[in-house]
Amino acid sequence: MSKLSIPFKNPILIPLEIGLAKAELDEDVDPIDQDGTINILKVDLLKYYKEYYRKKTNKRVMNTFIVITKDFYESLSEDRRYLCDKIVYTDDKGKEIEFYFAEPNMMRDISGNDTNDIAKIKKYLDKIQTDRLWKYFELKALIFREQETGRWIAQFIYIRLLNEPVSENSLRTNNLILIHKLYSMTELRPVLESVTSGEFQVSDFPSALLEEIDGSMEYEFCGYINNYRIRSPADSFIVTSPAHILLKGGKSPSKLSDSEMSMLQDLRNYDQMSPIVDATRRHLNLGFWNFTYSAFFVAIAPLPMQRPRIAFSNNQMEIRIGCEEDVAPLDLEVNIIGKIDGNNTSLRIHDNFIRIAEDMVYNTNLKAGDEDGALVDLYYKGNQFETCYVKRE
Repeated sequence: MSKLSIPFKNPILIPLEIGLAKAELDEDVDPIDQDGTINILKVDLLKYYKEYYRKKTNKRVMNTFIVITKDFYESLSEDRRYLCDKIVYTDDKGKEIEFYFAEPNMMRDISGNDTNDIAKIKKYLDKIQTDRLWKYFELKALIFREQETGRWIAQFIYIRLLNEPVSENSLRTNNLILIHKLYSMTELRPVLESVTSGEFQVSDFPSALLEEIDGSMEYEFCGYINNYRIRSPADSFIVTSPAHILLKGGKSPSKLSDSEMSMLQDLRNYDQMSPIVDATRRHLNLGFWNFTYSAFFVAIAPLPMQRPRIAFSNNQMEIRIGCEEDVAPLDLEVNIIGKIDGNNTSLRIHDNFIRIAEDMVYNTNLKAGDEDGALVDLYYKGNQFETCYVKRE
């Protein structure tokens, strides 16, 4: 730790240059000594980053930045690595130096909540950008005016990625707004990142606080289990195909309940037993939402494929999966393990699919022995989306 102190009569925000590395230090190391610090970092990362930034932007670095060595980067957890951008800098001698720019939030986020949310969003974006299967996304949200304070609060934000455009169908009253907007995929990143800001803003609508959606952001790839039952949390949102899911939960809908009376007059043309639910179903087509859901944010990226059809007859196994043209044969893999009375046999197969018309097909003679069935696992770009036992007929 440095013992350096700088007195300020009027404290101001001072931008810092921070370099991090892993090293075994002597007891007498002086962290204030620049030469010693550079020796630990192996190279002058601070200087290299400033030169890199100036060449890239034609500007000087004016804000706090953090750069880390490759060794330090490799010691981070997977989620924390999503907060680091790789930089390859070429010095005056033509030597390439690899280091990483780290998200400053990682340093100042004591609780780790903001860092976790940003990391999960980046992970989700990386996954869907690798797939490149969608052109649009629709955003559906319920925001309401809190009765006591008059503030607008977001109860839920629902995002679904699409291949084709859809019609917008928003509803606006004095105390309740149901937002339905369509965007191109180029606008997805800023929309997702805005969820970490504490305030939700859609053009032409009032901004709404996100204090009710206060859970920890999670990312999950959801596929099928046990004969085509979609795995949670996708099943909660009536998702029927494998999907990348970004989910953030929140508080019970008590504030929405407290403000419900102010909305009844606004919604007098809807089912008076459940006017908010009815309006949500009519305008947002969210049949799963029934008022009892806690506040949530969800972004769903469903894969354009149908449920697998699997047959195991005699020694022949055939697997067919209806897929759109954007899904390539090498994207899909199958892993098969033979079974007798629930126990594994020596039968092992790992292979790819071929495309026949609109289906991805795997058809093979297993040369099975006494197997009475097989465990079939299916993967899309390394993500498992099906695991099931198939009985031999």
